[in-house]
Amino acid sequence: MLRSRDAVAPLATCALLFAGGLCQPASVNAQVFSEELRIEGAWPEITLSGGGGIGLGNTLDSNVFGKLRLGALYVYEPWIIAGGAIGELGALAERGLGAELEVHHFGGLWAQVGGSRVLRSQWMGHLTFGFAVFGVEWQHRFGENSNALLFLLRAPIGLWWFLLEDDAARKRRQHGDE
Repeated sequence: MLRSRDAVAPLATCALLFAGGLCQPASVNAQVFSEELRIEGAWPEITLSGGGGIGLGNTLDSNVFGKLRLGALYVYEPWIIAGGAIGELGALAERGLGAELEVHHFGGLWAQVGGSRVLRSQWMGHLTFGFAVFGVEWQHRFGENSNALLFLLRAPIGLWWFLLEDDAARKRRQHGDE
């Protein structure tokens, strides 16, 4: 059987909590516009890459390589798309010219795919995955059917330039006020 004094304590606690809730100051609402925080825009792009590696099932004339990409990038946080013309020296390419496309996440992960016309009128493709400035590239030379695995270090100069640019100047350019 329930006695009246057993019910008083829980009811008094509920009444105090309810009254305490009424005495609280009004909560403050802050409205944040994600558009103001988003980094967005296009920019010229240059990336230098270099490294070394091994032939897979074949020997390389040169175990080191270098690559230069000139093009453009488009940033829409958290994604960055970059692409352009590339020139390559060493590894499977020996010497070559081609094109490359890169997808980069602000968290540091990136991937590249590209193709080049290389010595002896052959085609070469590559696929690269990396984090920050380090990467691993697989190259395949069609015609000779040879492969290489390369470890690279890169300097995405265009991306760094874009991100270091003064925020006010970027906003003026986006709105056409310059």
